Amino acid sequence: MAWEPGMEELLQRFCHSLFHPDSKVIALIAGNNDQVIESFRRLKETEDVKRARQVFEDLLVEDRQEQNGVRLKFFNSSRSGSAELLDRAMEAFLGHP
Repeated sequence: MAWEPGMEELLQRFCHSLFHPDSKVIALIAGNNDQVIESFRRLKETEDVKRARQVFEDLLVEDRQEQNGVRLKFFNSSRSGSAELLDRAMEAFLGHP
């Protein structure tokens, strides 16, 4: 099932922003692990989408929050309580320059 055009464009811009420091996109995405991975499988295949999907999978498997060269803070909701997760996500979002 394909994304509607507006959502497809938004998610494509998000993927692009992860690897291009000139991007002004800041996003907060929430979902369970399987939902996140599956959502990005439904996008039109671009180099940025393929790279983003691989980063998500790597961070999940390795239980990490960051990867060098990628503009992303990844908070795994299955690893902590929702209140703690929200606090950490908001701190990262508000602390972004």
